Amino acid sequence: TQGEYGAETADYWRYVRLNELQDRFAATHPADVSTVDLGGHVCTDTVCHEPLPNGARLRSDGVHFTPEGAAWIAPWLGQQLEALPAAVR
Repeated sequence: TQGEYGAETADYWRYVRLNELQDRFAATHPADVSTVDLGGHVCTDTVCHEPLPNGARLRSDGVHFTPEGAAWIAPWLGQQLEALPAAVR
């Protein structure tokens, strides 16, 4: 089914599965690989940050960030990347 912002509902489950595979791979290679849960920050099980606090759209097509969405997520993502062990940065 078509989501409110253009994303297919089935795509959600594809991303869930992809994240599971990535997390499993990271768990078997802890010295070399880490993951950051961008999707978990952007959307919980019940709430997506849409619209953003300033009223702008997070995603123009339900998948890709708008420039405003990227500017909103960038500080958080930068902090997450800086917190990763140096070996995986």
